[in-house]
Amino acid sequence: MAKVFKPCKCVHCLRYCDNPTSDHVFPGSWYPDTTPKNMEKWQIPSCENCNTEYSKIENDLLQRFGMCVDPDRVAARGIANKALRAVDSKCGRDERDKEKRSRTRHKLLQSVMPVSSLDLRGVLPDKNPQPISEETFGILIPDESLKRMGNKFVRGITFVASRLYIDNQHEVSIFFAHEINCQFIVQMLNQYGKRYDRGPGIVIEYAPCPDDPQSGLYYIEIWNKVYMYGTVVPKRDV
Repeated sequence: MAKVFKPCKCVHCLRYCDNPTSDHVFPGSWYPDTTPKNMEKWQIPSCENCNTEYSKIENDLLQRFGMCVDPDRVAARGIANKALRAVDSKCGRDERDKEKRSRTRHKLLQSVMPVSSLDLRGVLPDKNPQPISEETFGILIPDESLKRMGNKFVRGITFVASRLYIDNQHEVSIFFAHEINCQFIVQMLNQYGKRYDRGPGIVIEYAPCPDDPQSGLYYIEIWNKVYMYGTVVPKRDV
């Protein structure tokens, strides 16, 4: 059920909305089938434009990651099936929807490549990696889209947990474990962070800065497959 928000700012673009829409911090379709039915799915106020734009990114990433997750994992149960149905023309509601699913399938197949042709330094790590052979394939994940989702998660978590907007004087950065040495962030989260489990498929750790509540450290884990770290700090030129 969509939450009704009073007139307020959009969490994403910070513009004031007379009639804000409700946006899920984590897309409803991203929750696995093992998510408890009575668990609250976090919602935040968003302008219609931001909500629509993120919805497109969320759907595209779900289809891409759905091709990669292990369907037998408790944390990802049902995700692969959702992704497959989204590109199966037989599941279309009408001819227009069938054609749309067919085009989406064609687009995704163009992003599938043999791992042997990829730079493995850019492969997202997996805590339960499968053996890689010449027959192993991967799918390209748009870096900008993934980091924009991380930005959305950070802003959403901050609003839900602290009732704060991240203003334009602060900068959100998203990192992945293979990109930087995250040891300091991990240590700080272990010492000062609070853990939020949104069912078995989504785990968050969040540590706001005591001296500046808009600043903080974040760890986000999705489906035991996607792992990202986030930081919010004041902009240097402010």
